[in-house]
Amino acid sequence: METKDRATRVAVLTALRDAIDTALQNDRDDLTDNLKELNNTFGVKVIEVELPNAEKVGTASLAVSEPKPFVNDERLFLDWVQASHPTEIVRAVRPSFQKALFSAIDTTSADEAVNSRTGEVIPGLMMSLGGVERMTLRFNKQGRDLIAAAFTRGELEMIIRSISDAEAIKSMEYLPNENLGDSPANNETIEPQPSGALGS
Repeated sequence: METKDRATRVAVLTALRDAIDTALQNDRDDLTDNLKELNNTFGVKVIEVELPNAEKVGTASLAVSEPKPFVNDERLFLDWVQASHPTEIVRAVRPSFQKALFSAIDTTSADEAVNSRTGEVIPGLMMSLGGVERMTLRFNKQGRDLIAAAFTRGELEMIIRSISDAEAIKSMEYLPNENLGDSPANNETIEPQPSGALGS
């Protein structure tokens, strides 16, 4: 695959992933509300999930979280543990100090981490190799919309088909989602379905 084609593929897949992530979160929130309403009205907590062709692919259920403690005042909790269970306190470097110290390290040193202000070699620190190149992708103002429009017109079919034809996707099995409750795993393999237009 040519570099330009690879760049196009990365841009398209990134836009599709972001659109899918947003749509997924919105739909999960709406589905949770729907299940709450069904439960309150009819006592229904579990529904079967079907494809448009009526093939069943799993279940969606309303999970009720159990009460559990959480720390809302870390200082008060730490003081209590220090007084009641001092052996359970773990030493840690203050993040603000570590950030300031790292900013003072001489970056021209090949291996050891040297404080550029004091010349001290800091025990326990090493320098990682610099100069590693990485790709950054940025869309212009209309980039994502243009990709979405091309997708809707069916012009990106080859890219989408290359994903749906992948063996890893074809062999993917439905597994219960812990956020939806204790749904039993479905033994049937989910076949890739034709892609539709991107939602907003």
